[in-house]
Amino acid sequence: MIRLFACDLDGTLLNERHECDEVIDEAIDSVLKDGRYFTIATGRGYDNVAFIKKHQGAFVICLNGSLCLNDRGDILYQESIDKEVLGELIDHFHQYNIEYMSRDMTYVMTDEEDFIERVLSSSDMREDEREDWLFRYLKAREGHMVYGAKKEDILKDDILKLNWHATNDEEAKALEEYLLRRQDVLANAPCDHRLFEITKAFVNKGKTIKWLARKLRVEDDEVAVYGDGGNDLEMLAMFKHSYAPSDAKEEAKKTAHNIIGPYIEHSVSKHIKETLKEEQ
Repeated sequence: MIRLFACDLDGTLLNERHECDEVIDEAIDSVLKDGRYFTIATGRGYDNVAFIKKHQGAFVICLNGSLCLNDRGDILYQESIDKEVLGELIDHFHQYNIEYMSRDMTYVMTDEEDFIERVLSSSDMREDEREDWLFRYLKAREGHMVYGAKKEDILKDDILKLNWHATNDEEAKALEEYLLRRQDVLANAPCDHRLFEITKAFVNKGKTIKWLARKLRVEDDEVAVYGDGGNDLEMLAMFKHSYAPSDAKEEAKKTAHNIIGPYIEHSVSKHIKETLKEEQ
């Protein structure tokens, strides 16, 4: 029996607008009403998963596994980047458009206009998609962004994850080479080739799902995980009940033990409900 369901969000559980809807809400509530456990497992920050807070009893694993919280927002597990390591990285790459993410805040060293321009320039979205995306992107982070941050501002907080959208090959190569030299203390698990997602070394979604499962006294073969991208590979490999949508990244589909339908057809929500029905 599956007792813990763990789902990535974008490209997996959420719809094609990267939002929650009634179908998804119903699937999550079905798990919880049946006395089982549900957690999201996302690269997003805690400020950008507001929809899950209405599901009493659900857990949140975010920032690629560096943070786990309960439905009240209490921190259960946290892995922050060492401040000395972080300070060194800031000194090397302060000119980059890096997002330094803590539990509640995201710090960037550029001003708002420059930040948005750089993010958009690194995106492969169509022109007609950008305005809608930008509105939702900024709305989700309203009150949680600090632009023009100084090094000392960043180091005062517990930074759990760094995001950086590559703008050219030269910059990307410089950061890749740096991370290779510092792989003993830093890890990169990108969701695509344009985005660096940096955490403390050996932090990943799968490790934190295992930690949560142990806390809940759930065995590995009682866990089902769903994911579609590069930052899901560890969890897809760790659990035998692992599922990737048919429109997931090729590497995720190769790593998962099972392939289901496309995420845009609510295949994850449908599979969760089918699993519950079969096991009743």
